[in-house]
Amino acid sequence: MYGVGAVVAGICIPLIMKFVKTEVSIVMTMFIYVISITAMSIEPSVLFLYGLAIFHAIGNAGTRVARNVLMMEEIPNEVMGRVDSLFRLIGTGIRIVLLMLFTAGVSKAGVMLPFYVLSCILIFSLGIAIYYVLSQRKVAANVSNKSIV
Repeated sequence: MYGVGAVVAGICIPLIMKFVKTEVSIVMTMFIYVISITAMSIEPSVLFLYGLAIFHAIGNAGTRVARNVLMMEEIPNEVMGRVDSLFRLIGTGIRIVLLMLFTAGVSKAGVMLPFYVLSCILIFSLGIAIYYVLSQRKVAANVSNKSIV
């Protein structure tokens, strides 16, 4: 199911990005992922998990595709490798720290508490992303029409 969702994301995200900005498509796919993780933690069921696997994949793969497109659009080629390496380092560091915390949490408090914490972290991150997109929209609206000669 996860593979089906990843293929769907790989096909649909470039089509969606023709109609909306890259940042908005990242927020949309983040929203799909956050909803699927939160729904899974609220209703822990095996059938529900298999059904949500498609949405997990769409959210995860879609965000990765859109993020790579955003990096290619915004970052100069001369520094692309260094910036990508920095983002991968930060992402791996965050994953290691969360894995340590969640492993300790599972052994101390059970499986569901780390899922609730993960849902809270994802909702907070989605809020930051939405705030960024809305603030970029306001900045773009305040640009004056003066031409520079």
